[in-house]
Amino acid sequence: MRGRAFQPGFQPAFPRAFPRAFGAEVAAAVITATTAPVMASLADGATLASGFTPGVYTSSVGTISSQVATYYLNGSPVAGTTTIGEGDTYYAIETVTNSEGNSQPFATAAQTLPVPLSIGTLANVTETQAAGGTVQVALSASGGTAPYSFSSNVGSVSGSILTLALDTVQTTAVTVTVTDDVGATAQDSFTFTVEAPAAPAPILDTASFDPATNTLSYTYSNSVTGFRLYAAAATASIAVNTGNLYNGTGGTGVLEYTNSPIGEGVTSDFTTAADGAVRIAICLIRESDGAVASNIIILTVDPLSIGASGGTLTGLAHQVTDTFGTENAQPYTVSGVPIGTAAANRWVVVMTTVGLQAATDVQLTIGGVAAQPLGTPQSSGALRMLAFKAAVPTGTTADIAWTDSQTTADPFFDIGHAVYTMLGEPVLHDEAFDDTPATNQWAVLIDVPEGGVLIGMSRDNFNSNLTTWTGLTEDADTGTRMVASGSASGLSAEIDRPVTVTSDGGATDFEDGFYVISLELAA
Repeated sequence: MRGRAFQPGFQPAFPRAFPRAFGAEVAAAVITATTAPVMASLADGATLASGFTPGVYTSSVGTISSQVATYYLNGSPVAGTTTIGEGDTYYAIETVTNSEGNSQPFATAAQTLPVPLSIGTLANVTETQAAGGTVQVALSASGGTAPYSFSSNVGSVSGSILTLALDTVQTTAVTVTVTDDVGATAQDSFTFTVEAPAAPAPILDTASFDPATNTLSYTYSNSVTGFRLYAAAATASIAVNTGNLYNGTGGTGVLEYTNSPIGEGVTSDFTTAADGAVRIAICLIRESDGAVASNIIILTVDPLSIGASGGTLTGLAHQVTDTFGTENAQPYTVSGVPIGTAAANRWVVVMTTVGLQAATDVQLTIGGVAAQPLGTPQSSGALRMLAFKAAVPTGTTADIAWTDSQTTADPFFDIGHAVYTMLGEPVLHDEAFDDTPATNQWAVLIDVPEGGVLIGMSRDNFNSNLTTWTGLTEDADTGTRMVASGSASGLSAEIDRPVTVTSDGGATDFEDGFYVISLELAA
């Protein structure tokens, strides 16, 4: 209590009454309680005045003239209308006055409204399963009458510590009971959960893409039945794209892209790098718990090779010929060149290199049909690199004949050619030429149309080495004539495509020239 209260029966000393006459002393008045005042035990929310019963008094002098009660709450005087709460201490002091002006205080016994017994807050407990492992929960209580003792329906209790075992995966309601020194009890509960340990993170062990069949192959570890494989654009900041989702259930598998061919209709999911290749980030996510593989595999896919087997270009690479070092009269004819199965919409494309004694025009017939030039003839010294096309719907072979407007005997030398067929009329989309001397690599940048084809030919007067191509697939390498082609049938939009041819010889191995054309079907 903050103040000091009178104790029951407390009788403070009061001065004697003044003498009735000078020199004569009269006995002090005595006020006594025949029935002491009482403060009853009150319930939470009751007013102090509601629990007070006044005492009954007598006086040895005069009569009782007034009885006034003053109420105290936690040591401080308050109004009788004040309500009490749990833990409050309260009492009253009744001041009794007689007709002679004498006063005497009478205090009630102090009362305290007890605080109910309760258990401290118990939070839910979630732990990971561990053989032989335990978790401890600290218990507490308040109210009632200390000391306290605890018990639980799960685990073991020592003092105020509850110990729970982590051996078994479970979800259990734990009820804790507290008992105070006078036998009062209280209970509270919480949920105890033991979870199975998380499986090791899945690992995407291998991933590869087969452009011919447009399928993705992969292997992985640490997974369970059911997983998700994501393919997304590989950029500087790689993010898994949930919009491009592929599902599987095995440890090893081959997935065919639902958006086929790759890039078709999902251009936002893939990016084309500066070198013309497509970068794809592959990520594995386990369905059961959403665990993400600890690694991402980035594949580089040549967009021109995707779906090439179903493209519009049929390569006849075995028809590359080379008459290096030989002078030829005109017309120069190669007979019986295979041109594949007859078709009403078949066109034959010939890439050729021709050495000329003079800078004049070259004409070509294919199966007796006058061929049309494809692109602009390219020159490097006496070398001409040209492309022609002709509609040849019938037959499986054709004679190809070269003529020139000059009248010089034997105008041609070093003739080489390669024959391709297409279903549908090809038209030139773009062309590029490089004849940088004294180098071992030629390089061009050519625009590639959606669904189109590319054909490249290089000629080197002195090359006796093999060559390596990027951007196209080499069809033949005779030592002086190198031919390569590629299909863009899987490309969803045109791109700028770098194409290179590199000699495995010295740094100054190449001479003559390198010509690449990109074709698309006529509208």
